[in-house]
Amino acid sequence: MPKPINFKLVDNHEYVFSPEGENDLVDTRTDGRQPLSIWGGVKVWKSPSTWASLSSDVREGIEKGKGGGVHVLREDCYSHDTQDPFLSVVVRRDGGFSLSTGNLIGSVSCRLGDGSLAGTVTIGSRFGDSFLRHIVADADGFASLRDQGGTSQSSEGYDWLLGYYWNVKMLHAFRLGMPKCYRQKTESLAGVRGNVDVIDYYGYPQRGRARCTYRELSYDNPAAELFATAWDVLSRRPSTSVFCSRTAPICQSFMQATGEKASKRKNLLNVEHFKNAFYADYNELIDLSKAILRDFGSDFSVKEKADAILFDVSMLYEYFLRKRFVRRGIKLVRKEHDYFRIPTCPLVGRYSRQLMPDLVFDLGDHVAVFDAKYKYYDEKHGVSREDAFQLHTYIGQYGNARRISACGFIYPISESRWRRLRNETDIQRVVLSEPLHQQGYPMRFNVAFLVVPDSDVKEGEKTLSDDDFGRQFLPWVTRLVDQLFEVISSK
Repeated sequence: MPKPINFKLVDNHEYVFSPEGENDLVDTRTDGRQPLSIWGGVKVWKSPSTWASLSSDVREGIEKGKGGGVHVLREDCYSHDTQDPFLSVVVRRDGGFSLSTGNLIGSVSCRLGDGSLAGTVTIGSRFGDSFLRHIVADADGFASLRDQGGTSQSSEGYDWLLGYYWNVKMLHAFRLGMPKCYRQKTESLAGVRGNVDVIDYYGYPQRGRARCTYRELSYDNPAAELFATAWDVLSRRPSTSVFCSRTAPICQSFMQATGEKASKRKNLLNVEHFKNAFYADYNELIDLSKAILRDFGSDFSVKEKADAILFDVSMLYEYFLRKRFVRRGIKLVRKEHDYFRIPTCPLVGRYSRQLMPDLVFDLGDHVAVFDAKYKYYDEKHGVSREDAFQLHTYIGQYGNARRISACGFIYPISESRWRRLRNETDIQRVVLSEPLHQQGYPMRFNVAFLVVPDSDVKEGEKTLSDDDFGRQFLPWVTRLVDQLFEVISSK
């Protein structure tokens, strides 16, 4: 039996299978990267139909929601478009074919007809794992889990991200204290409490006690059992156990509160949200804990062609930017506001589409409209034709109600590539602006760049830690926020 193949790709890149090469999957945007070597079962994986089938299986899993173990992070304040493909396959004229990745990152395990593992495809962030950990923790307004450099080395896939996200959420929610809810109890008491069992009281008067059924606030609740079980699952997995040390005392408190009961998995997956608004932050943790039990609670199912844990990194990127601008004191229009809709002329019934720019800055008597684009910036042609048209649709519609002073896009870019494009000239100016007219009104068109330090830069033989990455990243984030605020505030 051939050895399973492990492909490690990155998002927003194109890879080419060349008919001349025996074992190489070449990255067309290498930036110094080497061709990716593959081994075992090469003939199967060098077929474009194999990759097309894989992408189709993953898409089917996403559309089913929970099918195939697909998990996509969601938040109320950012949108997610699952129409983006996991992989795009294009057959080339030279007999080879190319694979294009988008904004979905994660790992997919593929199985053969007999249930044996054919291989794993991992799509990571092109900016590295330190960048992912930083924006996950920072976007949630909580400190990252420190001293976790190199954690991705412990796993062939990207399932560590779900464990990292869960632990950050636990630290964030626990600031509210342990959640309490009412639980019904029945016991014999010397006094009367709640409802009294009259037959028991009068049937055994010599005891001088009453059998009472009452409700009381308790830390022993189904959610606590769910959290304790999810932490136990994460602490046993090599790829996620490294994150669990910081949350161990917290989860031990949950275990003590519940008496370390072992509830059935079915009951844990049916745990309801807290109705008390004070504990709202725990509700998302409940959903994440259920995802962990579904995805990690047992081995991948041999019944599925492809099992995956996927995350939309563009969604995390947008959420990170929103939080950063809010902390700067800039008011943003909430995305769920139903301000502008455009008709679509359906043949049956009435339907309209809502216009939802990623970032609409509310500046009092005027607004600024921006889109956060996580995609790879084209240094030759700049903003794509489709994105330019989309932005003009936004400002054209929003301009009917509010004066627009500025518009544009925000791209992430690696520091090494940024320095090369700027030729080391004025590299600290990350917002590039030029005049634009729309419907006869002047405004400023801007392309802003979030410069990301190269996390794979090594000092000697040691990879930079997450703390080092954060210290190098913070000045670039501050420059972007301050310079963009300066541009959109000018009338």
